[in-house]
Amino acid sequence: RMKSEFLANVSHELRTPLNAVVGFVEMLREGVYGELTPRQALPVDRIAASATHLRQLVDRLLDIAKIAAGRLEIHPEPLVLRPFVLNVASEMESLVSERGLALSIAVGPTLPRIRTDQTHLRQILINLIGNAVKYTPTGGIQVKARVVANGIAAAADDGPDIGPPPEPTRSWVALQVSDTGIGI
Repeated sequence: RMKSEFLANVSHELRTPLNAVVGFVEMLREGVYGELTPRQALPVDRIAASATHLRQLVDRLLDIAKIAAGRLEIHPEPLVLRPFVLNVASEMESLVSERGLALSIAVGPTLPRIRTDQTHLRQILINLIGNAVKYTPTGGIQVKARVVANGIAAAADDGPDIGPPPEPTRSWVALQVSDTGIGI
């Protein structure tokens, strides 16, 4: 309980000055203090990107506190998986390229729509791809999606058995991130 309260308090305390930083960056970008020169624009963009990353970290802390307290809210909504995964992969592309790795996406356009919490799915994918990049010195990373029914993937699939679905009477979509790194 004390840990949960601490995480909640820390994340709220960090959020206040972070919101000020984000606010001032937006004011700079909007020209409130005068137009930015091209030389100033790049550092301001970097500050904005770092503030966004820090905000995501603070949100994760808050999520951990909510999970521990049993109060994490999930907001499922319909989602077409392929464009979503391609968007997340494009966000991670510079990190992958920087390490000299290959990133392949095997998410077919014929997959059914799913219902999920997009914010949390994005966090999960970013974490998995980020860890794959971090622990893969050479080779590549693959993001793959497939329909699974009764624990069995489509016949053409060469992936590992992933076990029974959460609801055995329904099909579900398995989303995997695999890499050529050392593994866990």
